Amino acid sequence: KKSSKIIQVLEFQKLECKKICLFAHFDVSGRIKDFVLYHLESLRNSGFQIILISTSDLSELEIEKLKSLVSVVIIRENIGYDFGSWITGYNFLKEKFIPEELIFTNDSVYGPFSDMKKILYEMEKRQLDFWGLTDSYEINYHIQSYFLWISGDILKSKAWENWIKSFYYYPSEFKSLIVRKYEIGISRMIFRAKFKSGSYINYFDLIDQLKVDEIEERKLHESYENPTLNLWDILILKKNFPYLKRNLVSIKDIKSFRRINWRKVLSKYKQLNLIIEKDIKDS
Repeated sequence: KKSSKIIQVLEFQKLECKKICLFAHFDVSGRIKDFVLYHLESLRNSGFQIILISTSDLSELEIEKLKSLVSVVIIRENIGYDFGSWITGYNFLKEKFIPEELIFTNDSVYGPFSDMKKILYEMEKRQLDFWGLTDSYEINYHIQSYFLWISGDILKSKAWENWIKSFYYYPSEFKSLIVRKYEIGISRMIFRAKFKSGSYINYFDLIDQLKVDEIEERKLHESYENPTLNLWDILILKKNFPYLKRNLVSIKDIKSFRRINWRKVLSKYKQLNLIIEKDIKDS
């Protein structure tokens, strides 16, 4: 489909900040959980106005939780996964203005465990047009899409305009196609357009933190692995990484290195630990 049916738009605050975050949300029970509220508060405190795009049926009670944190809530049909939500949010936003900074993020992570303001400041000094927190060599090299920062220069470019116009909303059974075409595809489009891009933490910088036997233990000598799953502990303990992927603790059969240790690794983050435990119990 070339469009996604918008069910409801709720505007709580006028969009006037030049720093906008598009937050993709889905919850099977139609709830805005505490870990999402924690994440939204951090993004708002980092200077971003937030447009939350949900593919869940949110009650008035759940929407009420968002009023002090987000500027706009868009509820749409459940098609196209997170990129479908981000594109829907962007098409809504561009009718008002093109921001100077745009973030794509979602509810696939717990955190942040570290100060996002410091990370944003550090990345600003690198003067990139496009960046994410981690990069990956799985399938094809790309910046991982759970958190993407995009400059106004990209948003005003012909390459971006063409990419947006070419977007299709695919149903859930086409997930692998969506990953290749959009999660990997957005990076490939940016690379082809010669914009300056990078990641907060480089994959090989993580590998350099490991001894030879550790590389073999994690099977990193055999193939490239998803760093947020197979190097998650190194990211948090040694690289000031702000997030833990939610599926690392919630999906029993997901491939992840020593995920049973997550409580120990995150033991100093008391408030977030309670929030994570609550989500696990409620799921």
